[in-house]
Amino acid sequence: MSVRDTRSSHCPTPSTPPPPLVGRAEELHTLVEFVTSPPAVVLLEGEAGVGKTRLVHETLRAPEIHHHNRTVGACRPPREPFPYGPVLDALRSLGPLNPPTPLNPVTGALRPLLPELDAWLPATPERLGDPAAERHRVFRGIHALLQALGPVVLVVEDLHWSDEHTAELLRFLAHTPPTNLVLVLTYRREELHGPPLGVAYRPPWNTRGTVLSLRPLTTDQVGALAAHVLGTDSVSPELARKLHTQTAGIPFVLEETLREVEGTAPPGALPRDHHPSEGHVEVPALLHDSLLERMALLPEEALRLVKAAAVLDEPADARTLGRMAEVLTAERELVHALRANVLYETPEGTYTFRHHLAHRTVYGGLTGPERTELHERALRQLADRDPQPLARLALHSRASGRVRDWLRYGEAAADRACSEGDTGTAVELLTEMLSAVTPSPRTLERLAVKYGHLAPEEPHRPGTTVVLEKLLASPVLSRSARGRVRLGHGKILLRTGSLHAARCELELAVRELHEHPEHAVEGMFALSHVHPATTCSGEGRRWLELAGRSLAELHETPGVAGVPTEMPAALLYHGEPADEWIDLLDRTTRSTAEHHAAALAHARNAEVLLFLGQYHRCAEQLWKSRAHTRNHPRRTFLDSVLDAVEIGLRWFTGRWEGLAEQANELLRDSPRGQPPAAQASLVLGLLATARADWKRAEHFLGPARVQPSDGAVTPVMLTACAARARTWLSRQDLPEATRETDQALALVEDKEAWVWACDLLPVAVETHTRVGDLQRARAVVERFRAATSTRSSPLFSAAAAAAEAVIHEARDEIDSAVERWRTAHRRYGSLPRPYSAALVAERLVRHSPEGLGTPTTGVVETVRVFERLGATGDAARCRHLWRARGNGTPTRRGRRGYGDRLSPREREIVELAARGHTNREIAANLFLSPRTVEQHVARAIRKLGLRNRTELLREDNTET
Repeated sequence: MSVRDTRSSHCPTPSTPPPPLVGRAEELHTLVEFVTSPPAVVLLEGEAGVGKTRLVHETLRAPEIHHHNRTVGACRPPREPFPYGPVLDALRSLGPLNPPTPLNPVTGALRPLLPELDAWLPATPERLGDPAAERHRVFRGIHALLQALGPVVLVVEDLHWSDEHTAELLRFLAHTPPTNLVLVLTYRREELHGPPLGVAYRPPWNTRGTVLSLRPLTTDQVGALAAHVLGTDSVSPELARKLHTQTAGIPFVLEETLREVEGTAPPGALPRDHHPSEGHVEVPALLHDSLLERMALLPEEALRLVKAAAVLDEPADARTLGRMAEVLTAERELVHALRANVLYETPEGTYTFRHHLAHRTVYGGLTGPERTELHERALRQLADRDPQPLARLALHSRASGRVRDWLRYGEAAADRACSEGDTGTAVELLTEMLSAVTPSPRTLERLAVKYGHLAPEEPHRPGTTVVLEKLLASPVLSRSARGRVRLGHGKILLRTGSLHAARCELELAVRELHEHPEHAVEGMFALSHVHPATTCSGEGRRWLELAGRSLAELHETPGVAGVPTEMPAALLYHGEPADEWIDLLDRTTRSTAEHHAAALAHARNAEVLLFLGQYHRCAEQLWKSRAHTRNHPRRTFLDSVLDAVEIGLRWFTGRWEGLAEQANELLRDSPRGQPPAAQASLVLGLLATARADWKRAEHFLGPARVQPSDGAVTPVMLTACAARARTWLSRQDLPEATRETDQALALVEDKEAWVWACDLLPVAVETHTRVGDLQRARAVVERFRAATSTRSSPLFSAAAAAAEAVIHEARDEIDSAVERWRTAHRRYGSLPRPYSAALVAERLVRHSPEGLGTPTTGVVETVRVFERLGATGDAARCRHLWRARGNGTPTRRGRRGYGDRLSPREREIVELAARGHTNREIAANLFLSPRTVEQHVARAIRKLGLRNRTELLREDNTET
């Protein structure tokens, strides 16, 4: 298939040659390498003006991809829900098509979206009648079209402005790319609300993937670029430092600043009062003045077109700009703006500003009356379109002071976005309206109810809580409307970890919704889940029973809308049957909203099942939640919840390969102090504990175990407390271990939260036995047994058996201890929970030499389990135990030579040394002598080509 070469249209040649690409050689090499090796996905991130577009265009000009099909699309602000617009714009530029064989029939689904390609696309297939299926067929059509084009490089720029439908399509292409496709996505991370694709992305096994982060230029690189722009061999270090300070090392700002002084004032005279701040590029004075000077030379009618473009704030054709500016000869007058480099022509034949800094300069220079008049003209222009761009109509209505029109268009835009599954845009629009104005009582009540319903789906969006609190303080809302708003507020507090505040709000919402039981019951089920964390389990059960009676009184078989999100999870927590309700979620989902409600309910189920030890069911609920979200745009909050559950599940079930990277990614993308971040910190701390990296363990377990300021208790916190206590025991610090377990047990007893204490129980009992308090140890086990006697998961019996084994050991009742250890080992293994089973197997190994029976797992296999998991600290302790009893090294494998590569032991020691551990600390952690550690460090430094230990601390060597 031959396709028109789009290189020239998408890589425009500027009127003056661009300066060399300074400081980007490595990134350019990497990007070229990836685009020549499909399938591949490249995420290119960097702040505004840092050079993402320039790097992409230089790559597209590379001779290595001269015969590739290259096409570029771009997302535009604001996020008008126009599904797949940037990708469709890119595909339009590929015609005319001349396929040697007919295209896949599924590409016919693209005919309504790409009328320019009608002559080459197959017939449109019959409608399926299901929006999700129709959407998936469009995805398959785009996939098939790209597959038929030969080598393709598809670039989508400014992903931070993408609507959720475009993001969903890009996720589809990234997760299942055609074998000939290279997908390059650019974005500004500081303007994202979560990961670039809405979820943490890991390429499939057959696809290469990378994240390239463009940083501002260094001082030396600024000096080099300045020399090129100014046409000199070099600039002084002082000038380079001044320029770096003034421009923050951002290439675009630097180039525009320097061009204005080229050939005029001496470089040293550059002003020093502008210091662009990180994440927000201030318009440099010279760039600002330069643009205004060029505009001053424009004819009056060309200037009016530029002002119209600033107000319209989106690429527009000459006819649209002419009508807005009331210029009859728009095409002729635009030539002046283009030649003056005030506007530039896009590949699609529309006109806009080169950069948002230029737009800000022009728009900021307009007088109030000019802005108002131009926004009113934009309203008239856009109102005639079919369909109306409601979000932009709302924007122009607001800017022109038409508040009633703003509310009307804004609400309609929110309704449209919600109907298309774009809840994020709907909440954003409603937040802006409710933050800035006070509508009439009738309008306010209507918007408030919508906002209370939608806001919990975007709990981390800035301003959401403030708006809800403002609405709750409004005296004009009816009691029922205030209850709906308060219910939404309570749900947000629940989902962001403010459990006591959530309980108070939800209880008040239930009272306010007394005459609307269909909504009140949602709050009741949420309260049955939140009370065990804030008061006691008995109070939670009382709310569960009340919710059940209220639901029965509704006298109807509920659909998804009648299955509150928290309901199945509450039933699971309290040990009640929930399968019927869970099945109902999957049987009755139809609309986008119902799919999202089901996805959120399954996610809550998975959260509960994870800490109840029902890992197979947890995995099933996790899969179901993701299945529901495949058919509509995902929410960042829901993604974070699912990722948090997934990393917890991987930890408990022993799938640790790549787990640290996934947890670090979740921690980076989640708001600090929120539940997903706490889960990520917990997993990273547990991994460090298994590797005897006590400093790293404390770094991550500390935040995970912090009790919320409202005094609530969570399973993550208790598990972190258990892990910290185990580290203190490993280091023989009984006072700290006792303090840790006593604090945690006090919370468990106060809240009756024994179902969350499975990890805490064995550690707490061992701490009590080591300090000689056997009576307290026994009482704790009895309380746990009584509280969990009706639970069916082997996790509870495994934890109790392990705790009882510790007590029998302390009493020298070794036969009974071995019996209990074997029970615990068997039940941990059945979950599966291999790390816990291996720790129990190690305890069994201790009794093997006394002839008390062969342990179910020998020391060799135990060490191998630890090593396979990556628990190097535990493996070292187990080897030490075996050697201390006069046995040989517990392995069947002979030594092998590693040459200039690090051996596993050297790598293990280097990792600890690179994190600041001393030789003595490493020796204690890994049960080696300090002299042995010293020798390993010396060999590692030599193999890595370093000069001393200080360089080892700085070295970011991939081999380690």
